[in-house]
Amino acid sequence: MKILYSSFFAALITLFTFNVNAQVPSLTLTGVMDFTIPSSMASISGGAQGKAIEVAAIKDISDLSLYGLGVANNGGGTDGQEYTFPAISVSAGEHILVARDTAAIHAYFGPCYDNFDHVLVANSSISQNGDDAIELFKNSNNIETFGDVNVDGSGEPWEYMDSWAWKDTTIAGDISSSNLFTSGPNATWTHVLTAAQISDGASSQAAQTLVINVTSLPSSGANVRVAKSTANGNNYNGPAQALSLGLNTINVTSVGFDRYVKFQFSDGAVAFDHIALNGNRIHYGHWGYGTVNCSDGSTSTQTSGCRYPICQPLPPPSYNDLLVGTWKLSPNPGSLGVGPNQGDIGWWSSSLADVTGRGCLFDDSIHFDQSGTFMHYMDGSTWVENWQDGGGDRCATPVAPHDGLVSTTYTYDSSTNILTLNGTGAHIGIPKAVNGSELTSPSSAPASVSYTLSFSNSNNTMTADIQVGGGWWRFVYDKTSLPPPSTYAVTMSVNTANITVGSNGMYAGGGVLGDAMAVPLSDPDGDGTWTGVATLNAGTSGNYIFLNSPNHGGDWGAKEDLSGQSCADPNNWNDRILPAINGDTTLLHCFGNCITDGSCSIAPPSGCTHTFRMIDSYGDGWNGSTVDINVNGVSVLTAQAPVNGQPPEDVT
Repeated sequence: MKILYSSFFAALITLFTFNVNAQVPSLTLTGVMDFTIPSSMASISGGAQGKAIEVAAIKDISDLSLYGLGVANNGGGTDGQEYTFPAISVSAGEHILVARDTAAIHAYFGPCYDNFDHVLVANSSISQNGDDAIELFKNSNNIETFGDVNVDGSGEPWEYMDSWAWKDTTIAGDISSSNLFTSGPNATWTHVLTAAQISDGASSQAAQTLVINVTSLPSSGANVRVAKSTANGNNYNGPAQALSLGLNTINVTSVGFDRYVKFQFSDGAVAFDHIALNGNRIHYGHWGYGTVNCSDGSTSTQTSGCRYPICQPLPPPSYNDLLVGTWKLSPNPGSLGVGPNQGDIGWWSSSLADVTGRGCLFDDSIHFDQSGTFMHYMDGSTWVENWQDGGGDRCATPVAPHDGLVSTTYTYDSSTNILTLNGTGAHIGIPKAVNGSELTSPSSAPASVSYTLSFSNSNNTMTADIQVGGGWWRFVYDKTSLPPPSTYAVTMSVNTANITVGSNGMYAGGGVLGDAMAVPLSDPDGDGTWTGVATLNAGTSGNYIFLNSPNHGGDWGAKEDLSGQSCADPNNWNDRILPAINGDTTLLHCFGNCITDGSCSIAPPSGCTHTFRMIDSYGDGWNGSTVDINVNGVSVLTAQAPVNGQPPEDVT
């Protein structure tokens, strides 16, 4: 039967103990389970319905009863062999499941239950609680251990409480992380693979051939040599042979006496993806883990927070068609935002400048396929925030578990518009936004996260909202099949006749433009009018402002003050209001007022007379003071105040 394995990216931990000798192991541990399966699905009592152990046959085994299992509870040391396999034959590549409640496991695994070639009923000794080591025996001798029999696994890297541990025998690694190798005799020869021992008898006399496919080498290279015993019992160490990238074959000829043969390596940093001894591939593998407690509250492994790796996702419902495809954050202002209510991004929202300033985030893509699998592609760089690694907010290498490498499934219910991503660290938008809170540590990432979706633009634009406790985040995505929006050149022009321009020059910024220095302006002819060009997507509208000599992107103290004027938006810090952009546009301004012809003067309307009356109502005189009258920051009148005793004076 063809067994399908789904890829998974749980933390990889070195296999703890594996006794290697001249004989390639015939059976190996591949899974330890402590699922929280509802009691309503159980056919036994006592809460053991989710406990099971998986093993895999590396070679054909004619009598499986030579093997057995043991559970070392709570770090109390080995309990020896407690379960013996039945006397059946199994073939190389077959997977055998030993379960306390086969009916409950069948119901919980659903269709992928068929991936197990043999399912056997365990006795009550198979009682692991997620913190217990597991031992594999042959002829009552330990040949492999998962965990540490002398350590309670609670809080250890190998803990699997209400979860699982699974060994992927297809993943290679390097010599230092492989259980095939033991410590070498000295600092020159650091790692040893034993091919034959004198105690093996006649089989040790046979020729020994090691084939290793090297995928990378240390910068200084690495060597291998043969160490073996001779007919008179002496030790012989062969010459060092340099390893090369690709297949390396080391041969040892046969002899007529019992002997040991060892292959010694000079460096544990030799990486490989295939190793075979005497024509037999040696399976070693690495353990991966579901998140502790990730099966709590689930009725199937496919819908839990950590699907068991050999199980494919359940077939998705047809209403996922809206999601299927690849999406990227919309390259428009407001595609990221947060505010007090759903749809309100008044606290903060991304600007047009962020599309390039955070380009490492805007070029990330997310993909929903028709099988219910979600992928997040970051291509080695994304927007990382200080809470993730303490390095500040910047473009950087993604930080686990929010690195897109976690195996993730999704479900979308069109009746409630709820999208759920299942997989620790899976997210869209920014990773800190999770249901009910904002993360402050990567280690607090939940096993799943849900968003409320809506679609627009002929279903080519998706809006995802998530409540984070006291606020709501919003993320807007466009399908990558959607043509990029048209862009237009918007010339920002501001007359500075009524101010002294500071040493840092003039800028346009804020709102849809970005920070306080988003669009630099220049005045090459020195006439006091500064200009610069912003490239905006068609239909862009929002706010902007001019700033005089800001020192940095957050220097909002340099902005013009439009308080109380008609061109100010009182709901957005009295910034200017940008009309919808649907073509190349030039906008003319005067700094600090609402004049729109590019000048800083106000001509009185034809036929209108403005009179200013000055009265010394207290009779103590103004002592020759002058009164300046400004309209929108422009002086329109300077008048001499009346002296003591003069009648009221009208100035027109």
